[in-house]
Amino acid sequence: MSNLEYINYRKLRSWDQVSWEHPVTGKVYDFEVTDLDPKDEYQPVELRLLDDLEHEDGIIVSEYAEFPFKGARRWVYISNRSYDDRYGCCIPENSITLDRLFYTSVHHVPKSAETEEIENGRILAHRALMEDLTTVEGDGSSEIALVAPEVRGELNIPSADEVNQLRYTSQADFQKMFVEQLAEAIKEDEDHIKLPPVLVEMYREELVNLGYKVYYDAVYFEKFD
Repeated sequence: MSNLEYINYRKLRSWDQVSWEHPVTGKVYDFEVTDLDPKDEYQPVELRLLDDLEHEDGIIVSEYAEFPFKGARRWVYISNRSYDDRYGCCIPENSITLDRLFYTSVHHVPKSAETEEIENGRILAHRALMEDLTTVEGDGSSEIALVAPEVRGELNIPSADEVNQLRYTSQADFQKMFVEQLAEAIKEDEDHIKLPPVLVEMYREELVNLGYKVYYDAVYFEKFD
């Protein structure tokens, strides 16, 4: 996969959705940030695997650790170099590291060759439709009738699995998550935090009453000078 914009791991927040492309198989796997330890110089981010693994597949974290199944959590090294600095040897080149992650979004969702072929076919069909202008007989003059193609965007909503996971997020868990991200945002001199859209909607009224500006997946606050 080309043109990937890799993440600065220091900007990651709890509940962020990230992806990683296996350098050998080319498969893309999705993860969720479950914990952060900014003081750790080698493994500052814990990830949880969101995808199922085939029997022969494996996602290596280090010489002694890997993601063996969906839902597994592991603290991931910043890079191969950080592992070398710690132990004096390198982990396999196909190991997952924080410097090879990118955000999971509609702009970075991996597409199979079949999907790309279908979409390219639709684009060509739309172009042909626009170029094939229909002449409509009227009052002696010719009118050009353009038929606009139907454009259907992708749904930017959480998956059923994500919703079921959020179902069990208690108010105490939300408060802890909110305070932790708020503290990190203030340290980074930012004016908002990112949260799962479902949780934002669940607590929208309470957040608005507390003076926050609430959007789809972000909560804004005034900067503290």
